[in-house]
Amino acid sequence: MNMQISRYPADIQRGIVLLEELYKRPDEGGNRDFIYYLAIGNARLKEYEVALKYAQGLLRVEPSNRQVLQLEKCIKKKMEKDALKGAAIAGGAILGLGALVGLGVALTRK
Repeated sequence: MNMQISRYPADIQRGIVLLEELYKRPDEGGNRDFIYYLAIGNARLKEYEVALKYAQGLLRVEPSNRQVLQLEKCIKKKMEKDALKGAAIAGGAILGLGALVGLGVALTRK
């Protein structure tokens, strides 16, 4: 199971749980890598706030790490894109509701 390439959210979630367990072990040496992959996994599950916290945590320790800077930028772009999608969906729903109310008012006047 490779969390990075799996398209199944359950696999990605399982990978996140395993990485969190590895991170908590005092004898493991790859904490930086674990945090990086936790950021990626959470971003893939659209848990952008959590992913951003992991990325920003790494940047506090390694502020010039290009790989993490790029990941942070990517996460922020996805957050913006999802916010725009949400606004468009909400706007469409409001327009649809307004049209139904208008139709209802027009029908009751006849």
